[in-house]
Amino acid sequence: DSKSLSIINKYPGVLAVRSIEKDAELSWNDLEKLRLDGCKIIKHIRKDKKDRIALLDLVGNKRAVEAILEGMLLGNYQFDKYKSDKSKLELPVCEILVVSPALTACELVDLNNLAQAVFH
Repeated sequence: DSKSLSIINKYPGVLAVRSIEKDAELSWNDLEKLRLDGCKIIKHIRKDKKDRIALLDLVGNKRAVEAILEGMLLGNYQFDKYKSDKSKLELPVCEILVVSPALTACELVDLNNLAQAVFH
């Protein structure tokens, strides 16, 4: 539900908290809501002109972390090929640090490859 995402401006950065239960059974609709929350987070970070973000998983729910990260990666995309004034583009987030006991490095590479395939 949308009330479980909180975004707090806290100098010098931004804190976004998304609550979820550790052993929650997530439906397709729940995962889509998590993807949308990941997109909201990344858009807020870009609007604040930050170029790095850390995703800290304190619960260990693999499907939830994957969904939020997918939303962040896909929400970071900008279709700028045909824009004449590229100076008005938002700064993309260049680095997403993921700390999660639920995901391996290979799974993170797979998620990144998926996002890159969508972009090209």
